[in-house]
Amino acid sequence: MTEKEKIKQYLEFKRIRKSNFYLETGLSNGFLESGKSVGADKIKIIISKYPDLNLNWLILDKGNMIKPKSENNVTVKNSNIFQKNENQNECYHSGEDEGVNLLKKSGTDQCYGCLYKDEIIKALKIALEAKDGEITAKQNEINAILEILEDKKRTIIRLTEEQGNINKQTG
Repeated sequence: MTEKEKIKQYLEFKRIRKSNFYLETGLSNGFLESGKSVGADKIKIIISKYPDLNLNWLILDKGNMIKPKSENNVTVKNSNIFQKNENQNECYHSGEDEGVNLLKKSGTDQCYGCLYKDEIIKALKIALEAKDGEITAKQNEINAILEILEDKKRTIIRLTEEQGNINKQTG
């Protein structure tokens, strides 16, 4: 089964109309009907709009179509992380209002946050890319709506002019 066929299966399972899918993702109408492969940029957009769609299932044919609920929402609250406390030989991470000491891994002077910071940074970058995809999709929605409004404005102007011409001819 191709990636596009899997996306169609997902949409059917979730009872999402293709027209809504195109509107939400900003992908062109007929995208799912043309070609076989899906580019990474398109997959980012789709996953950002449908976070319960399991990427492993979509790309690698592994696991279930829908991700377990525990994997769907990851939230990061602390923005100022990976700082050392200068007064003590331990990691110190600032929270929203005051500092929070994280558990140190036994046998080290570092907390789990510092030891696994590369993995955490990688996860945060992925989350940021997903949010960028969401922003792009929303911008595409806004542009589509603005285009519709502009068309309606042109139609109103044309109809008003036609009505004026009719009034002049009958007047």
